[in-house]
Amino acid sequence: MGRVLSIMEKKRLILVAAAIASLFGAVFSAEECTQATKCDEAACEALGSENCHCSGNETSIPIADRPMIVYLTFDDAFTAIAESQFYHSLFDGSYTNPNECAIRATHFITQSYTDYSLVNRYWHMGHEMAAHSITHRNDVNYWKNLSVDGWKDEMVGVRKMIGQFASIDPCQVTGSRAPFLQGGGDNMFQMLAENNFLYDCSWPTRAYGYIDAEMGLYPYTLDYSSIQDCPIKPCPECAYPGLWVQPMTDLEDEWIGSNPACPTCGNLCSMLDG
Repeated sequence: MGRVLSIMEKKRLILVAAAIASLFGAVFSAEECTQATKCDEAACEALGSENCHCSGNETSIPIADRPMIVYLTFDDAFTAIAESQFYHSLFDGSYTNPNECAIRATHFITQSYTDYSLVNRYWHMGHEMAAHSITHRNDVNYWKNLSVDGWKDEMVGVRKMIGQFASIDPCQVTGSRAPFLQGGGDNMFQMLAENNFLYDCSWPTRAYGYIDAEMGLYPYTLDYSSIQDCPIKPCPECAYPGLWVQPMTDLEDEWIGSNPACPTCGNLCSMLDG
């Protein structure tokens, strides 16, 4: 009996110690997090437009000189089938920008089924390669609750794979997009800031551009708090100086059953395939 009690007491002590460690870990994490404050426009402007831009502010480029920019992005594996059926004809030079340069795209890459020889070829053609995770697990709660280290394993991990298997300098992989647009809030953005990512393109919005595209939200940095709505929680609450957010302006239309007057109707994300 004495031996049984001793073992039970040891287990109880281990549980108490684990609870205390968890409590202190949460406290230290909160202390390390710098809560984002309202934009200080003068301080932001002093950093330069390439380093800081407050959410909700327009670009400093005059309207007469402001170009129309369309972001063409693709998610998931870069496969031979996708290349032969879509990419080849789309990027063979038939479609050009106003300056007559051929259009290019950003590819948010996952590991499984990716043909890294094609990633190398298209990167040399001028396409951008970005991180979209290694596993692309289907469980959105996995991404929602993922730790900082978990996000690092997924995003830095796929960046390393792109570097190794596609023979691309991993430092050229500076963008990220969370699977299913299910961001991880501060855990995800802390990881991005600590690992030299320049921007994230995971955060959708229904408040800006949904009804009127001219009322969209310009890219901004997380030096200060964001005014952007949070349709897919969690969203960051801390400050991450110099880290850019490219808001995903919603492209839903009536043909897939969305309704601007009903935020819970239709697809919640900005991807037409849901």
